[in-house]
Amino acid sequence: MLFHWKNDINEPISRNILSRQIYEELSQKAGINNDTTLILYGDFNNWFAAFAFWAFKYYGYNDVRILNGGRKKWLVEDRPISKDVPEYARAIS
Repeated sequence: MLFHWKNDINEPISRNILSRQIYEELSQKAGINNDTTLILYGDFNNWFAAFAFWAFKYYGYNDVRILNGGRKKWLVEDRPISKDVPEYARAIS
């Protein structure tokens, strides 16, 4: 699932970290539960992935990781990519 750092991870008015309620809704919508390994990546040297990593850790999510090198390194290494967006069942908190 695509998390947009500005729209999904930030509180839109104060530009602070998202609230616990919004964090839980986002996680459930993405199908993330306590058994999920969450791997984050992005462009721009993973700046926004690191921010999302911090947000998930802040709320106690244990198994969250950052892809080494992000999307840019993945493309430079000519690794496979797809525009298919997987769908996951909504998680139950």
